Order: sequence, then structure tokens, then C-alpha cells
Amino acid sequence: MARIVDTSKIVRIRDTSNLGVKVPADFIQNTFGARPVASTTRMDLLQLRDLMSEMLQSTGGRPSLSHSSDRVKLPKLESDWAAIEEISQRLAPQLVFKPSPAQVAAVMLHWAVSHMNEEDIKHAMKA
Repeated sequence: MARIVDTSKIVRIRDTSNLGVKVPADFIQNTFGARPVASTTRMDLLQLRDLMSEMLQSTGGRPSLSHSSDRVKLPKLESDWAAIEEISQRLAPQLVFKPSPAQVAAVMLHWAVSHMNEEDIKHAMKA
């Protein structure tokens, strides 16, 4: 049975709110005594959460990491894996999707590799 919808009474709602002015980081730092939490030399949970939300994409099933290709088996230490499991549990309430420990480990590995510069790699190869 077909449904009849009267579209003549539909009113479009427009957002007329003003977007806030972006406050410079140095103003916040000076006013409130804040300090930067993100580091370029080590990852913190806020960075990991942001990366997870950027890289996890759902296509209808379990969300997967964007641009991921093959699944590989990596040797791991029990203590490292336990820490990664705990991190994934802590991140779960803050994300739309619940990340698996393997997804968290993949994002952490991606971040670590992307932050290695050519000099670090050359130095590691000489050792």
C-alpha cells in the first residue's frame, strides 16, 4: 500500500547560529596556565583516540582501519599485549566504535613508523 506524504507543510530548518571564534592556543596557555598535551616524540591517549576515530571506518559490519591491507601475525610480549588490551578498553567508551586490541596495536605501529625520520632509521641500521 502506497503512502501519501503532504510535502507542502514541511518547513526547512536552517542553522543560523554563529560559529565561535577560534581561540589561539597561546591565549589559553597564558590565561589558564595550560600546557600542551600532545607530543611529537611520544603518543598519548588523546592522540591515539583521535587517530582511532580518524582511521576506523564502518562499511556496515565491524569497523576496520582505513587503508589497511593484509593481516599479519606478529610476535608479541604478553605484558605488551595486556597493556594494549587495557588501552583498547579505556578507549572504547570515548569512540563511536569499540576498537579491538589488534586495531589499537596497528594504529600505534602506524604512528611509531610515521614518526621515524630518515636519520633515526640510518642510525638504527648502523647499530
